[in-house]
Amino acid sequence: MNFGLSTPVIARRTGYKTYSDGFVCGKAMTTEVNPQYSESSVYGDNMLARNVKKLKYADVSMGTTTLPAKAAVVMFGHTVDEENGEELRNSKDKENEVGYGFFTNEDIDGVDKCVACILYRVTYSEGSNSYETQGENLTFKTPTVSGKAMPEENGDWMTRKVCDTEEEAIAWLKQQLGVAEQAAKPVASVKGGTYAEAQSVVLTASDNGTIYYTTDGTTPSKTNGTKATSAAIAISKRTMLKAVNTATGKADSAVMAEEYIITG
Repeated sequence: MNFGLSTPVIARRTGYKTYSDGFVCGKAMTTEVNPQYSESSVYGDNMLARNVKKLKYADVSMGTTTLPAKAAVVMFGHTVDEENGEELRNSKDKENEVGYGFFTNEDIDGVDKCVACILYRVTYSEGSNSYETQGENLTFKTPTVSGKAMPEENGDWMTRKVCDTEEEAIAWLKQQLGVAEQAAKPVASVKGGTYAEAQSVVLTASDNGTIYYTTDGTTPSKTNGTKATSAAIAISKRTMLKAVNTATGKADSAVMAEEYIITG
């Protein structure tokens, strides 16, 4: 089966149709799902009495514009330090089973529909990224990963849901794979940089969540850092200001990081 698709969603499988750490995996370009079956025949009186066909697994490939840092952790078991942009790969890292969802546009009885699909149990292996130079240009070959989809213990391996709109398809995929909406990233009223005088910085977030910040370079959280208020934060010396936004019912935001260098 080949699909023209959108919005690939990945989540770590934690049990029977249960998932965590879900995320949207770049922008979809291609995917391919090829079921592989085992087949056996039973004959009686020189005639075919029964033919049994059972799914063994499905070969799956996914091509996206990019694989985010979270994919390295959730899909392949690597260690990622997002603040410093570092990804550590160890020879003992092990791929995780994940759920894989996407949706495709299809013509059903003459009506355009969005068909959302979820493969419940997939293990991917990393592909290779290649680069080539063309004069002064660098061409990036978009990443493709391949793997196998296995059935659950009861035989379920894929579900398709016909939706009227893209929004409905995306919402269903995220709900099935446990993807929580992420809180808005905090914004500093003064951008990081070099200043001759001390600065007063106010932190805000568009969804009015609760912001926590640190000034010692550590990662802020509900248990590490200071709760931001409408009052300005005084920056009088070289400071790495980091902040995270937390909001009820949402995943914590990406960490904001602004460095201030005060020369005066």
